[in-house]
Amino acid sequence: MKYLHLLILTAALVALSSGMLSADDEFIIDEPNYVNSGGAAQSSGASLSGSPTEGSISRIPFIGSIPTTDNLTKGDFRSEFTMYDGGGVNIRMMVGVFGMLSIGISENFDGLIGTEKITVNIPGAYLKFSLYDSSQWLNVSAGFDHFAYGKNGTYFDPNGISSSIYGFYFNIGQNYSLFGENNIYTLGVRVPLLPDNMRNITNSTIFFGATLNTKYLRFGFTLENLYIDFTRMERILPSLIVSFVPVPSFELRFTLQYEFFSLSFNRILSLGYTAKF
Repeated sequence: MKYLHLLILTAALVALSSGMLSADDEFIIDEPNYVNSGGAAQSSGASLSGSPTEGSISRIPFIGSIPTTDNLTKGDFRSEFTMYDGGGVNIRMMVGVFGMLSIGISENFDGLIGTEKITVNIPGAYLKFSLYDSSQWLNVSAGFDHFAYGKNGTYFDPNGISSSIYGFYFNIGQNYSLFGENNIYTLGVRVPLLPDNMRNITNSTIFFGATLNTKYLRFGFTLENLYIDFTRMERILPSLIVSFVPVPSFELRFTLQYEFFSLSFNRILSLGYTAKF
């Protein structure tokens, strides 16, 4: 009963996505046509300020583990496989319902790789709604997702039992063009909902991220876990992200994350694939 409302929300979103997809006569998966023959990216929304759509990058829904205000385009399907500290694995699947709404599901398996105890967390719903499909200036989004990967996104009860932290987030962001490619920065706050013991406004955290992209290499910097009461400063997590994108549909991402409280680095490896219905 502890996670009943989360399971109901997850099931409802999955059912909604299935209903959206079954409404079409044909079901075809293909690589998204982000770039036309002249090298210009295809976008269902208006061109961004500075013409960032002239490059090879269309939408940037995440910078590492933090969400941006960008959404998947209608019919896009994205899957991600992430390996994080302690042998953990995250599997995420998302679909773009339309340019302002994405839904999906995310699951963390702590300790799946290696000799540590395996913890199968309750699957969590993923939801993101953006105020604009493709903003000319500043965009705003809100959603529901799990927080940082690994132990930094996990609650441990007095008996040592771990649970992934889920909650709502609210952020602002802006796309910008640099070196002929689309980039984005975002600033937001996460408000934990589950588990129950994390449901306190003082456990809300601030996050920030920005990108510097080229055609085949994408770079990002993020700062997360800054508590809004400015306590637990040793829990702040700065990260440097490097992604190799040989084709628009495939991404190999490496994140180097520093922990001040342990004076050590976390290494996070992700594989992402985007197809189009």
